[in-house]
Amino acid sequence: MLSIIVQAERDLRVIIDFLNGEGSGEAARANAALLIQAWQEARSAPLARPYSVRGRSGIAPLPTLLTMSFPPGCPSLREIENRCVVHLAPAGPGASYLITYQCESKPWTAWDLACQEFVRLITNQECDRLGGPCPRCGKYFVRKTAKPSIYCSPRCASQATAIKATIKARQEQHANKLAAAREGIEAWERLARRGRVKQPWKEWVSKYKPGAEITPKFLSRAVNRGELQGPSERKEKTSGRPE
Repeated sequence: MLSIIVQAERDLRVIIDFLNGEGSGEAARANAALLIQAWQEARSAPLARPYSVRGRSGIAPLPTLLTMSFPPGCPSLREIENRCVVHLAPAGPGASYLITYQCESKPWTAWDLACQEFVRLITNQECDRLGGPCPRCGKYFVRKTAKPSIYCSPRCASQATAIKATIKARQEQHANKLAAAREGIEAWERLARRGRVKQPWKEWVSKYKPGAEITPKFLSRAVNRGELQGPSERKEKTSGRPE
């Protein structure tokens, strides 16, 4: 049994090498990725149907292949099934078998090559261990445990975490700059109402909190994006120095 599992994992790695390959066959790899995505989506949300067996009834999920939405241009499940051939290899008291995808009636297409790898995947007893694509590097991988893995390696996981932390820090910095800018605009308006400010509001607000690193260009972009509201024209005119 152990040797069978080892062989299944080796076969799974061959499929992964195909998916992660480069160069020729890019269209077939892209099609295979679409098939696998549809397969993964169907597995994550299986539909259920009533059943009745020997007087017992209940509800059970439909097999994944019956709930898949095959990508446009891909052969249907029935067409894929009709192109599958079983090969028997005598072994001991019985035989082992191999299921292959064949397309002898016409030239092979990128979809046929993709279906060939897909058949190899779904008939592999270790297919549940297929992981990916990794959101960091886009590679497929063999999961080490039954627990779903998002990233292919600790390195990708740590890099993704670092990127998320950087993005979050930048978002917080941006929010703090907007808050400081709003505070500065309110201060400029109070001074403008009393005629105690001579600089245009963007120039004055950019110097309101030096540590906030606010520039007139930042204020202009924030106003254009709707993130910030500048003083009204009436309030700007009261300063005696329209911008």
